[in-house]
Amino acid sequence: MSSAAPRTTWRSRALAAATTVQTGSAVTIGAMLVTHLAAPVVAALAGPAAVDMANQTMLLGRVYYQHPVVEPVLVWGALSAHVIASLLRRALLPGRKVRAPTHWTWRTWHDVAGLALVPALLVHVLTNRIAPASAHPAIAELSPSELDLSYVAWGFAHARGLSTVLYAWLCITGAVHAMGGLPKLAERP
Repeated sequence: MSSAAPRTTWRSRALAAATTVQTGSAVTIGAMLVTHLAAPVVAALAGPAAVDMANQTMLLGRVYYQHPVVEPVLVWGALSAHVIASLLRRALLPGRKVRAPTHWTWRTWHDVAGLALVPALLVHVLTNRIAPASAHPAIAELSPSELDLSYVAWGFAHARGLSTVLYAWLCITGAVHAMGGLPKLAERP
């Protein structure tokens, strides 16, 4: 009988730690996203000077999160911690079984959008961070700081349907996941 209590205590402590990591990383990711998404918002609202204004906004944002020390911790570290903590929480929560939901709530949408967001985010990173660093011709090892919105425009011009689907997938799943997560942040003490 005494063996059940330590397991429950261990599980509850691990769940609390995973929740804290998940919440802290969500706040960090949110702050980074405000900076990252400022350029596309400016591009959508700026009219004829949209590309130039968006590129200037993008350069300002890069100062904050494309730093050799800051980026691995605040971007990749926070994203990794968030996904790992989320998976750990799913495994530790009592009574959670993998099955199709019978009643969809914001939490259900939040969970599903988070799972769908991971591959969309991987494609985004591969397209905008990994591929530009390739040594192959046509790119020849561009630094991410050398890219501007013309790189995204080129992608839309050459693969309009695919680019539209991928960016829609990224934006919709990201927005649903973020909106579903806001109430969870408000619940935290």
